[in-house]
Amino acid sequence: MVANECAPTQEVQIKTRDEDILYVGEETVRVIHTPGRSPCATAYLWRDRLFTGKTLLATGLGPCPRDGDPAQQLHSIQQRLLIYPQEYLVYPSLLYRNRRVACVGDFAKYLNRPIIKVGRQRSRKMNAGTSTPGFFTSSMLPIMEE
Repeated sequence: MVANECAPTQEVQIKTRDEDILYVGEETVRVIHTPGRSPCATAYLWRDRLFTGKTLLATGLGPCPRDGDPAQQLHSIQQRLLIYPQEYLVYPSLLYRNRRVACVGDFAKYLNRPIIKVGRQRSRKMNAGTSTPGFFTSSMLPIMEE
């Protein structure tokens, strides 16, 4: 298993840092540390494809758990993922709203506005006194309509 060096699991065989290069046969994969959803969140760049895990879904931000930092997640997305050319493809680890892939250009108008602070306050208020995890709902996130 490959994971960021801060990952707490002992099953990690290759620990990575931001900007590391992984060699897979004759191909190279760049490691991009994208903290926010978790301190160890990582995306991978292979050619013109970004593999973003749950940090960035094909329809907007991925859910941020209660112990995550949504402001840092948005910052990571804006400063670490949306810097690539608009035609680069984004492959998240989850299918959401029947979308499995998007491109960097799809996110520019949705993720370049300050929504996290309000969303975080609303999320805490909604989940106060419940056993519901502190995830953002789709009404609090910039979700791209099909």
